[in-house]
Amino acid sequence: MPPCHIRKDTSPTYATLLQNLKKQFPHIEEDVEGVLVDIALDFRHARHANSIPRFNDALFKYRVPSSDQGRGTRGGFRLCGYYDKQNNTLHLLLIWPKSQAEDLDYETKNKAIKELLKVLKIDP
Repeated sequence: MPPCHIRKDTSPTYATLLQNLKKQFPHIEEDVEGVLVDIALDFRHARHANSIPRFNDALFKYRVPSSDQGRGTRGGFRLCGYYDKQNNTLHLLLIWPKSQAEDLDYETKNKAIKELLKVLKIDP
């Protein structure tokens, strides 16, 4: 399978979360960039990827280290991406520090996906 494309600019939710987190973690963008090559090469398995149940194998969660916290992947950030199979593209959707939550609830994820699909003009 060819590497997937990764889009950081399509999800309004991701953009807002990233902007808010940059205040507390000034190197978060570099931390995320550091894992995107691995994810693009194998989005299903890279960075301890987990397919999130109830989302038809389209939502994946990854571990991202945090250089600002001096933590590796286990204590850094969690990153969710929505995979658009038709275009072989992973859209970055959600990001949060693991110290705030191990996971996000279904409603939060579903709302972010609906927002993304609206931007992409795809019916849910």
